[in-house]
Amino acid sequence: MRYDRVALSGAAWTTPDEWRAVNVRMGAFVARNRAALSSAMAFARALARSLEALAVSMDRLCAVTCPFCPDLCCRRATVWFDRADIILLHLAGHALPAAQVWRGQDGACGYLGTRGCRLPRASRPFICTWYLCSAQMLRLRRDGLIALPSRIAAAKGLRRRMVDAMRCVQDSERRVAATARL
Repeated sequence: MRYDRVALSGAAWTTPDEWRAVNVRMGAFVARNRAALSSAMAFARALARSLEALAVSMDRLCAVTCPFCPDLCCRRATVWFDRADIILLHLAGHALPAAQVWRGQDGACGYLGTRGCRLPRASRPFICTWYLCSAQMLRLRRDGLIALPSRIAAAKGLRRRMVDAMRCVQDSERRVAATARL
């Protein structure tokens, strides 16, 4: 993978070494705490199923709105994998993208291909699923597909619960480590 790309302002883990390190650390944490992470893993699996179920609707929606958009999100928006995205990738057992999101020389997301995003829906930054532009919202209202935003909201709830469950395990590990140092 080439790294002569435009870095994203504010994004974490933008270099190959940082990306590799965060994923090694997260993988080691998950391996070390697999039993304690059962609740977080259940939320991650439910979230992954939710994202996969949303994929068909989102892909259809994008197919009828994005090709005609004068201000394509994948060219304009600044997005990246955040901590919760990394957690989902590891807990749900998804293949890790080769790198943090970057902008190509043309300003577009580095994962944008000629037919849309090259990443599976469940392996994209979550904002790429939950953000609906005004043209998409108009289309949903016009076609009577108002359930999609509530399905996205349900996925947001699962994501929050996954992160909370993960945080509990991380806090517990820190307390144990602090006690061991006493």
